[in-house]
Amino acid sequence: MSDAGAIGAAIGLVIAWTIFSTKYSNRKKLSPLPRVRPQQSSHASSTNTVEQQQKQLEEKQKEAQNAKLDELWKDARKAVGIFGGLLEDNRYGVPCMVYDVSVLPAPKEALLTGVLTFIKLASPEFDQQVEGCAAFLPSLSQYQPNIGSEPLGADHRRFNLNVGTEGVQQLLTDFAAQKMPSDQLKAQVSNEQAQITQQISHALAERKKLWKR
Repeated sequence: MSDAGAIGAAIGLVIAWTIFSTKYSNRKKLSPLPRVRPQQSSHASSTNTVEQQQKQLEEKQKEAQNAKLDELWKDARKAVGIFGGLLEDNRYGVPCMVYDVSVLPAPKEALLTGVLTFIKLASPEFDQQVEGCAAFLPSLSQYQPNIGSEPLGADHRRFNLNVGTEGVQQLLTDFAAQKMPSDQLKAQVSNEQAQITQQISHALAERKKLWKR
């Protein structure tokens, strides 16, 4: 091959390579291979799944807690209503007297727990009712088992102090006829009253924390 022919062939190869390279380059630009999107590592995916499950669990726990609080509040309001009715019943609640627990309109422990729950959960709009419950709830200590149908103690409402000399003897006779609680029973009532008072203080403190007051 002459020098001119060799040079022509070389030039032809260069031109052919240039055309091929240009077409290939254009093809890559126009039709790129599908890219694989970056995937989270299995550890990160697993972590997200655990976090989601934990969040769902927490939400369910909150829902259950709110439902429980609603039920407690409902029972507490009911207990306060029953306790209020007891206070309005003039047959009972006379200071220094002890009654049989069976005369209560609801179980004693349920009343105590319900009213304490009301004191603890009640919002500021119920301040007046809370104060009333806190003041009178210790009177539940006056209701004890095995007292019988006749309460123990002196019912001062039965004694008319505005009597003349002739009525003094009858007054003393009526007073002596009253059955008085034993010292042991008095101590029992006093101790229970102190316990209820302590429970009320605790409930009031919890209410203060709850409503940040």
